[in-house]
Order: sequence, then structure tokens, then C-alpha cells
Amino acid sequence: KPAFTADRLIAFARLHPVEFAPGARFAWSNTNIVLLGRVIAEVTGTPFGDVLEQRILRPLGLDHTRYPGASADLGQPGWRGVTDQGRPPWQTVDATDWNPSWAAEAGALISNLDDLHRWAVALATGEGVLDPDAQAGRIASLTTVPGSPELRYGLGLRSLSGWLGHTGEFPGYGAEIGYNPRTGTTVVVLTNSDVAGLRTNPAPAVFRADRKSTRLNSSHG
Repeated sequence: KPAFTADRLIAFARLHPVEFAPGARFAWSNTNIVLLGRVIAEVTGTPFGDVLEQRILRPLGLDHTRYPGASADLGQPGWRGVTDQGRPPWQTVDATDWNPSWAAEAGALISNLDDLHRWAVALATGEGVLDPDAQAGRIASLTTVPGSPELRYGLGLRSLSGWLGHTGEFPGYGAEIGYNPRTGTTVVVLTNSDVAGLRTNPAPAVFRADRKSTRLNSSHG
């Protein structure tokens, strides 16, 4: 059975009409992010993974972060990932070797705690990535998500009660990073399970608990 690659994801999306007009409301879409990655490759004439390496990973010193393409090799040391996706109730499966290519530019990245700690600051402040005007535009783009008054989302950036960052969810794994510009505090959460408990995945649940208990003058992962 062929893997559900990003190309197949795009082809599937083209079979359906758009859900709403651009700017009318908010909904997360992996497909839109994948398409953005294809635009980057087309405009630069360079594969997306190479652009990412040249313009983001290398300048920021993210030496343990890489874009794996269709390879499921996490490298060592690495966690085994557990998921319940596609399984009967109360059953899990090892998802470590699942092909990541379906996520592509929308989330097929491998990293570690130290790199994500550095990336959390860069993502929230734009330091080393964007000029001040572009960063100001990203902050200005943050808009309250309907039904979630403490959550705002903008151009690739999320604000949760003032914590700027993002989540990352993949079968068997979860991540959430956040940086509080008021206190200079960074929180990074990594989990080797995406099995939802109490209707939320582990990484976001731990992050929300941790940010409330973290001392405001501390910085940790």
C-alpha cells in the first residue's frame, strides 16, 4: 500500500471545495502549509529542505534539527513513539518507523530539547530570522481563535495567554514550545506519545500545566 505522501494529500484536497473564503475565519490546515513549502521551493529554485537548512537551521545553530523527507530514521539516541491512531479503543501501536512524508513542510522535522529551546526564542522574537518590520507584522497578525479566548494565532505563530510559540503533533510524538517575552521564560515540552487523555494530547496538557507553575524568572526546558 503506497504511503500517504504530501503529494497525495494535495491531490486529495483538490477534490474538495474550499471551506471558506480567505480571511473569513480560522482553521488549521496541514495542506496549506505543505503548499507554502512548494511555493518556497518554486520561487527559490531549491528544494525546501535545503532552503530550511541554509536560511534557518544553520544560521541559528540548530545542529540537531533536520528535515527527513521520506526517511523514518530518527537517529540515535531517540525515543520510541506510541500512538492510538488507527487502532481500536484502548489499544496502541509503536509509530516510530512510520513514514513522515505526509506531513512534509507542515511538520516532518526531527529535533531535540536544546535546539527547540533555542528555536522557541527565535520563533517568538524573530531574532536571527526576521527583520523588525517582518516580526512586527507577525505579531500584528495574531487573531483570537473562536471559542478559545486565551488563544490567538497568526502567521506561523501562536499566543497562549501571552506565551508565544507553537505545537507539534505527529503519530507517536508531541511537542510544544513557548516563550514569554515579558519574563524571558522559555518552556519546551517533548513527549513520545500522542495518545490523548482527557481530550487533549500530552504535550499541550503538560505545557499548560507547566507554564502556570513555572517561576517567572526562570528559563528551562
